[in-house]
This record gives sequence, C-alpha cells and structure tokens, in this order.
Amino acid sequence: MIGPRQIPTTITFEEARARPDWLALIVMMHGNESGSEDLNRMAMLVAREVVARQDEMSIVLADLIVDSVREDVREMVQAEMDAETGWGKTLWFSEIGKAVADGWADGRRIGMKKGLAAGRTVGRAEGIARALLTVLESRGIGLSKRQRSKIKRCQSPETLEEWLRRALTANRAQELFA
Repeated sequence: MIGPRQIPTTITFEEARARPDWLALIVMMHGNESGSEDLNRMAMLVAREVVARQDEMSIVLADLIVDSVREDVREMVQAEMDAETGWGKTLWFSEIGKAVADGWADGRRIGMKKGLAAGRTVGRAEGIARALLTVLESRGIGLSKRQRSKIKRCQSPETLEEWLRRALTANRAQELFA
C-alpha cells in the first residue's frame, strides 16, 4: 500500500513539468503541510503550462493540480495572474473542473450549515436532558436505568421540554412518559 510517507515532499520545477501527474500526487499528499507554499505555487505554474497543451486529458490533469493546491495559495496566485496577465477569471480550465469546484464549495457550505444546526440541536437536547435530570433529582423522583437512558438518548429538544414541564408537577417518573 502506498501512503504519504512513500511520496516525496519536494519536486524540482523541471521534474514537475516533465511529470505533472506526479506533481499532482505530491501536492495532494503534501500540499497542506506547513511550508508547502513554494510547492503549491510551482503547481499553479505547471498547471498553466499543462492546460496549454489543449487536449482533454491535460485539461483534466490541470484541474486536478489546481484542486489539490491549498485554497489560500490558489486565491493569491489567481489574484496575481489576473493583475499581471489578465489571464481569465477562474483557475479552473474545464467546465467540468469549474462545476466540480462549485459543487464542492456549495457542498461544504451546505454541510457546514447542516452540521452547525445539528450540533446546536444536539447541544440543546443535552442541556435540556441535564436540566430534566436535575429537576427530577432535586424533587426526589427516582429513575430506573431504562428511564435515565431514555432521557439521555433522546435527541428531540421538543420531547425533552415536554418531559421537563411534566417533571415540575409529576409525583412519579412514569408520569413523564405518559
């Protein structure tokens, strides 16, 4: 099996130009490591040369290289290229590459929103469950292991809030779940 340790962390500019496929692999494996800015910049330069070949495989390879470059370096190089050469508005060389990049960006944004929302819901449920257990304990209402587990496993803040309201007036644990 091949892993990051078997892939060199550096490549010369000449080697990168001769083997852009190898460069793509190196950038994928080591492009996010500390001190990899020069590697990422070189990858961007080589990607420009690769796309100039104008065949479909080269364009896809150039997209792979660009996608593997760290985002901060990619944005910096894109700004420099736009300022110096007026070379396009995007670093993606093919419509497929642009669509994939846009899809990943959209997916990350949606995933972050969903993840934050889910995290808030779980955190809220855990807080209400702790409050419910505290109220029951302070009122001297004992719980079986099964009942305690049911409260701790519940992920619905609405259900837990209902049980919490019931806990304020209940005389027995069974009244919570009725």
